[in-house]
Amino acid sequence: MMPNTSLGRTKQEEIGRNLQRIHHGIEFNLIKVMVMKSKSISRRLPVWIILILMGLLSCKTTEDKSQVVPELLPPRIYLLIPNTGKIGDIIKIIGDNYLKVKENIIVNFGTKKTGVVDLDDNVVTFKVPDLPGENFVSVTVNERTSNSLKFICSKVSADTIEDFSSKDKAKVKAILDNKEPVNWVFTGNSITQGAKHTHGMRSYPEIFAERIRWELQRTSDYIINTAISGHTSKNIHDDFNRRVAQFNPRVVVLMIGTNDAATTRNITLDQYESNIYNLIDLIRGIGAIPVLLSPTPIIAEKSPERSRLIDYVVKMKEVARLKNVIFVDNYSIWSTDLNEKYNGEVFKKLLNDPLHPNGFGHQEIAIALFKELSVFDPQAATCGGPYYEGEH
Repeated sequence: MMPNTSLGRTKQEEIGRNLQRIHHGIEFNLIKVMVMKSKSISRRLPVWIILILMGLLSCKTTEDKSQVVPELLPPRIYLLIPNTGKIGDIIKIIGDNYLKVKENIIVNFGTKKTGVVDLDDNVVTFKVPDLPGENFVSVTVNERTSNSLKFICSKVSADTIEDFSSKDKAKVKAILDNKEPVNWVFTGNSITQGAKHTHGMRSYPEIFAERIRWELQRTSDYIINTAISGHTSKNIHDDFNRRVAQFNPRVVVLMIGTNDAATTRNITLDQYESNIYNLIDLIRGIGAIPVLLSPTPIIAEKSPERSRLIDYVVKMKEVARLKNVIFVDNYSIWSTDLNEKYNGEVFKKLLNDPLHPNGFGHQEIAIALFKELSVFDPQAATCGGPYYEGEH
């Protein structure tokens, strides 16, 4: 009786498909070829023999896989603590896949490579090398390099930074002592513009103008306000020539951040930091003295989209310290001294809405600026002194 080759071929193909679904190794492909291509062999080898061969090869494959060394994952870094500092500072890198061998780790700091001071679990500690400015930090472990994070390095120590800031204050004093007229530029958002919320009272740049042009009798000085409601640090940076440079100022006062912190504006902390950093360089590049004012506090629960404002204030303070800039920390002044002065009702007394200072709030901003520039006089009207004339 002739064998049913059609039925045999069908069984062969079914066995081949099952083998392909179950195993993908070279050995099993060879079995499939053997079964599919050789009719004589397939007639001589019962299915149970093929199954035995499959079992043996499966054991062999499992044994081979157990001997494979798993591929090592590349290192990753998630956080630098802190992400700003000076030469010689000790910085911690939080990450993973360091292999826990200190000698195998290299920290890449900008164009320089440095060793590791300490390794504790997933924390690498290193010392900042002599490479001031903006640098990117990554970690190399066994010739595999991680992602990178930005670090801003100051060349000078904290004590020297304060000295540099004092030099800028001395320059402002020299300007005021000299009779030569100068331009002062104020720029920022709606707070500096004095839009709406002062209810007709003077904004802090206007109070500053009164102090300079009337009380100090610098009548030929011009105080120019280019602030625009709703604007961010990016707007000022992108429009610097029109907003600032064209007026050839000797001093530029910048108060910005309240809108940057709004989640709807999509300006990250890193972008804000970069904008402030670059604005300081642009201001100094035209020969002017930069003065930074932090935003004032807000009622966060009534403006939740700006609840992260404090992070932007801290970032501005860090940049001011690293760039040796005169800095007025309105946020801290309002949260401490003024909160005490107004018996815990600083918001009620000094804000017109959850974000904007009222006329009295603007007066407090001006006073803080006067104190920082050493032109505060408690008897002067702009500084809160008595203001009565004649007989009534």
